[in-house]
Amino acid sequence: RQQRVFPDQREVPQGVDLTLAPAIASLAVPEASKKQALLLCTKLDRNEKSVGSPNDEGQRRARYDEMRAAVLATLKGLEEKPELAEEVCRTYGEAAQECVFR
Repeated sequence: RQQRVFPDQREVPQGVDLTLAPAIASLAVPEASKKQALLLCTKLDRNEKSVGSPNDEGQRRARYDEMRAAVLATLKGLEEKPELAEEVCRTYGEAAQECVFR
């Protein structure tokens, strides 16, 4: 069974601040690890085009907001498992080079 990283239809409550940079900055990991995670998070926060993403900014923003909510949930989960934070940051950095829209 394959685990999905991002849910298909995650609802994002209106008014929820999904900006990821402050959450990344608060992690107790080396600065180099934070920079890796920010590669992906900045792309999502800025609604930057990615291979495979639609030209329509609204459609792209809707999907990126789902991803941002999933990233924030993961970062919140790191409060209970801080030993995984550096690996999560590295993985986010690697994902930034991929087609994040799919």
